[in-house]
Amino acid sequence: MRLINTKTGQLEDFIGQEIPKYAILSHTWGEEEVSYQDYLRNVHKTKKGYRKIQKTCDIAAEAKIPYAWVDTLCIDKKSSAELSEAINSMYRWYEQSKVCYAFLSDLSGDADLEDALGKCRWFKRGWTLQELIAPKFVTCLTILLVYDARWNKRGVKTSLASQLSTITKINESVLRKESPLSHFCVAQKLSWAALRVTTRIEDSAYCLLGLLDLNMPLLYGEGEKAFRRLQDQIIQSSADLSIFAWQWKSPEQQQASPKDQEEVRSAQSGLQDGSLCGVLARSTTMFAHCSGYTRSQGGGPREFSVTNVGIKIRVRVLLRRLDGKSGMGYVLPLNCVYRGRALGLRLRQTGNNGYLRQDAFTLFEYEEGSLPTAPPSERNLLTTLPEDPSHPNAMMNRIKNVLPLTRTHILRFIPQTTLLLNPWPVDRYDYEDQVFFGFRDPTRDFSIIEMLVPIQVPNTVLGTVESEWVRCKFCAIGWSSTAPGVAQFGLFEEDKHAASLYAIQPRISDWDRNSQQLVYYLNSYNIPKVAVVRYDFPKLGKTAHLAFSAKREEDRTMSTNPFWTIRFSYSLWHSMAEPHIDQEVWSL
Repeated sequence: MRLINTKTGQLEDFIGQEIPKYAILSHTWGEEEVSYQDYLRNVHKTKKGYRKIQKTCDIAAEAKIPYAWVDTLCIDKKSSAELSEAINSMYRWYEQSKVCYAFLSDLSGDADLEDALGKCRWFKRGWTLQELIAPKFVTCLTILLVYDARWNKRGVKTSLASQLSTITKINESVLRKESPLSHFCVAQKLSWAALRVTTRIEDSAYCLLGLLDLNMPLLYGEGEKAFRRLQDQIIQSSADLSIFAWQWKSPEQQQASPKDQEEVRSAQSGLQDGSLCGVLARSTTMFAHCSGYTRSQGGGPREFSVTNVGIKIRVRVLLRRLDGKSGMGYVLPLNCVYRGRALGLRLRQTGNNGYLRQDAFTLFEYEEGSLPTAPPSERNLLTTLPEDPSHPNAMMNRIKNVLPLTRTHILRFIPQTTLLLNPWPVDRYDYEDQVFFGFRDPTRDFSIIEMLVPIQVPNTVLGTVESEWVRCKFCAIGWSSTAPGVAQFGLFEEDKHAASLYAIQPRISDWDRNSQQLVYYLNSYNIPKVAVVRYDFPKLGKTAHLAFSAKREEDRTMSTNPFWTIRFSYSLWHSMAEPHIDQEVWSL
C-alpha cells in the first residue's frame, strides 16, 4: 500500500500487515488531478488537484495521523496489476483507515445542509458509495467527516445518518454500522448503486466489489460484460436468489440508455402476448426499486453454478395457477419480501430443462406457503434469448417468437377434465403447456405420465349420476420421428403395473436416457401396449373403457415442427357387451 507522509508529502510503500495509521480521502474527480506519474516527474504541485492532497495531509497531521491515502496519487494506474489490486482492496482500505475525509467540492461554505447536501455530485458517483458505507463508526476506528468546498468541517456520519439515509436510500443502521452488510440481500445492496454513475462503463461493476465482498479481475474494454461477470461472481459465491429480483421500469422511471429505452418501449407494446428474457440484469439501474426488499427466512438448500448454457440451479420452484389454462406456471422464489408479500420470478420452460424469465417488468407476489412445490429437479436458467433473425441481439422477445426457436419436438396433452400427475422424466416436462420435450433423435424420446380421470357413471336404479376417479398411466416412445410406426403409445393399468414401473424407472440411465432401454424393461416385466384400459363398476353393472387418441398437429407458436397431440376419452359398457381389448408388445 502506497501512502503519503503527512509531514514530508513524500510517498512511502508498505507491505503486508505493517500498515501505519492513515487518513483517507473520498472525493469526486475534477480538473488536473495529480497522478503517480506527476509525482515521479515532480510536477504534482503545479496541478489544481494538489490542493486536495495538501489539505488532506494538513488535517491529518493536525490530528496526529502520520499518513494519508488519496486514490489519484497513490495508485500507479499505468500498472494494470497495481490498479486491479487497488480496486479489489479499496473497500478494505477505507474500512481500516483511521479517518475518512469526504470532500464535497460543490458544497458551498454557506449552504444549508438540509437543502444542498443531497444535490452534491458526491452522492451520484459510483465509487463514492463504498466510501460512504465502508468507514466504521466505532471510537478510534474510521470516522467519516464531511467537508465543504472551503474545507470547513460540516458534519460526521453519525450526526448526518438520518439525512444521508434519506438521500441515498441506504438503511440508517448500515450507515451507523449497527447492522452488518450480510443482513441485507444482494438486490437491496445493488439498489443503493442504481442511480449512481461512473465515467467508464466497467467501473459501474468494479466499484461494487468491496460492497459485495467479491474479488474479480479487471478487464477494461469489456463494457457491459463487466456487470454480467459481476453477477456470475455473486451467483458463484452466494445463494442469494434476490440477484434475480431486478425489473425493467418504464424509460421515464429509470435512468437508461436510449437503446435500452427503445427496447423497453418495443417490448411493452407487445405485452398482450407476453415477453421472455434472460434471467440476468443488464445494469444496476434495474435494481432501483429494491431498496425496500428484505431477506426472508428458510427456502431450503440452494445450489447455483454458472455453466456454458446458463445458471444451473437446485432450488425449490413453485407452481401457480393460470387464468384460462389447465396448466401451472413456474415461480422461482427469490427469498425476499416486500411489504409482507413474498416475491418470485415467473419462469417459462422453453425446452429440455431450460427456463427463461417471463415478464421483465414485474415480480410475482404471493403469500408465503400458499403455492404448491414443483417436483425437485436440476434446472437451467438461461441468460440469453435464442437467436431470432427478426430480432437480433434483443434483450426481450415475445413468447410466440421464442418458443418455436427452442422447441423442435414436443408431445402435447389436451387433458380437458383429466388431471396429469407425476410426469417422467420430470426435467423434460412443462407444467404450463403440458408438453414433453423430445430430441431430433427418436431413440431418446420417451415419457410416462399418470392420469387421474373423472368418470360419470349413471345409476339407473336411483336415476342419478355417480362420479368415480380412476388412475392410469400413459407411455409414449419415439414421438419425434415422422417415419410410420416409430412413435408408440400405450396405457397402463395403475393397480396392475405400478410396482413394475417403479422398479423400471430407476434403471433408466440419467446421463444417457434411451428409449430402447425402456422398451426392453417394459417387455421384460410383461407390461403390454394397449390403447384401452378397463375399469369395472360392479355395483352399477357398468364397465368404463378409458382410451386415448393421438393426432399429428401443427402450431408454430408451440413448436417448430408438427407434433403429436394426445386426448383422452372414455366410454361406458354393460359388462356383457363390452368389446375385446387387444394387447401388443412394445417394439424396438
